[in-house]
Amino acid sequence: MSTRKFIWLASTLLWKPSEAYWLMAPNNILTTQRLDPVISPGSVSTHVHAVVGGSNFGLNTTTARLRESACTSIPIPEDKSNYWYPQLYFQWSNGSFTSVAGNPVICNLT
Repeated sequence: MSTRKFIWLASTLLWKPSEAYWLMAPNNILTTQRLDPVISPGSVSTHVHAVVGGSNFGLNTTTARLRESACTSIPIPEDKSNYWYPQLYFQWSNGSFTSVAGNPVICNLT
């Protein structure tokens, strides 16, 4: 048996699906803004995000800056990370938009 086939067979037999996960449902949005420090660092983004997490979210968010956050909107006080997602809107028949209310559920598979 070739090494490649052996590795594939061994990894297939030893592979185990994720059996642990946790869900977190933040109940308060930190801010809703046209900011995306990953896609558009230092500038206004082309789309709107709702943000939860550490209070130091901003145009030039860094890990060090987030760790210095005074508080967090996440149920785990030690978690100063930021989680952001596109703000959803409903378009009415007259062409106007209304933001859709709702809170995220953060899921981590381990």
